[in-house]
Amino acid sequence: MPTVRPRRPEPPRRGPPPPSGRRTRRRAPDYPRTEPPVAAPAPAGGRPARAPLRTPGLPPLLAVFVATGAVFGSMEVVTVAYADGHGARSAAGAMLALQAAGSCVAGLLCGLRPPAGNPRRRLVAALTAMAALLVAVELAAATGRLPLVAGALLVAGLATAPAMIAGMALLTARTPAERLNEGMTLAVTALLTGIAAGSGPAAAPWTCCRPAPRARTPCPSRRPRSPSRWCR
Repeated sequence: MPTVRPRRPEPPRRGPPPPSGRRTRRRAPDYPRTEPPVAAPAPAGGRPARAPLRTPGLPPLLAVFVATGAVFGSMEVVTVAYADGHGARSAAGAMLALQAAGSCVAGLLCGLRPPAGNPRRRLVAALTAMAALLVAVELAAATGRLPLVAGALLVAGLATAPAMIAGMALLTARTPAERLNEGMTLAVTALLTGIAAGSGPAAAPWTCCRPAPRARTPCPSRRPRSPSRWCR
C-alpha cells in the first residue's frame, strides 16, 4: 500500500485576524457634487425649451465670456513680449505657468467648499477682483523687474478659476435643463473667441506696440536692423 505523508501544519498568519461574517465595503466620503443634476426628458408633444441665445440674461453673459477670453489672450501675448523685451524670453513660460498655478490653487479651494450665495454676485465679485489684480500686474510691470511681475501674475491667477466657476454656475442656472449642453458649448465658444480676438494679429500689435510711458514693451517680432511687420 502507498504510504501517505502527513501534511505539514501551516505557519500562523501575521496581521489582524480576518473579519468574521460578511465583508462590508468602505463608504466613500461625501464630497460636494459639482456636475449639474440629470434632467428628466421633456414630455412627448410638449413645448420645446427656448434656445439659449433667446433666453433672457444669457447673451450678456456670453459677452462677458468673450471679454474675459480677450483678457486671457492679450495677457499671454503681452507677457511673452515683456519678457522678451527685458532679455529673458525663456522666463515667459515660467511666468505664465505661475498664473496657471494660481488659478489651479483657487479652483481646488473652490471645489472643496460647497457653492454658497447667488452665482451672479459671485461672478461680479470674481471679475472685480480679477480686474484689480490685473492692475497690480501693470503696476509691477512699470518697475521693470521680472520677479515682481511673476509674483503679480501668480496672485492675479487666483481670481481666474473663481470667475470661470461662477460664470458656469450662472450659465447653468439661466439655461433650460434640456438645452444645458448647448449652453455650455456656447460659453466655451465665446471664451475661445475672446482668446482668439485678444491674441490674434488684429489685437496683438495694439497691445504690444502702444506701451505705457514708463513700461516700454517691445513687439515680440522685433529684430535688430529690421522693422517689425506688426508695428507698421
